[in-house]
Amino acid sequence: MGRLHGQGYANGVEVAALQGRGVEVLVATGAEGGRCRHDFRPEPAPRPSPTMRSTWMLAMRARLQQPGPQAKYRLRKQTVEPVFGVLKRTMGFTHFRLRGFAGAEIEWQLATLAYNCRRLHRLQALAGT
Repeated sequence: MGRLHGQGYANGVEVAALQGRGVEVLVATGAEGGRCRHDFRPEPAPRPSPTMRSTWMLAMRARLQQPGPQAKYRLRKQTVEPVFGVLKRTMGFTHFRLRGFAGAEIEWQLATLAYNCRRLHRLQALAGT
C-alpha cells in the first residue's frame, strides 16, 4: 500500500486497491464522537454534516450501518487504538523525529519494541514472577 499523503484513511484509490486484493476494508466516513465523557464545557452549536460525493464513501457508510461490519469496526477500540494511546500519552511518542520513510520505519520499530518490553514487564509483574 502506498503512502496516503495527508488524506488519512479515507483514500478511495487505496481502499479500492486493498479490496482488489481481497482485503475487507472498513474505514470511518465521518468524525466519531469528538467529546470525552468528562468534558464539562458547554455543547458546541450543531454543525451540518458535510455532504459526501464519493460513491465508495457512500457505500462504506451503508456497510458500516450493518451489524456485522459495525461490530468488526468497533473491535479496533479493543485491539489497536489502546496501543496508540499508550505510545502517545504514556511513552510520549507523538511524532517522528527522523526524516524519510526509512528513518520513520526504524523509529516506529523502536517505539513498538519499547511498548512490547513495557507490556511484558507489566504482565510478568501481574503473574508474580
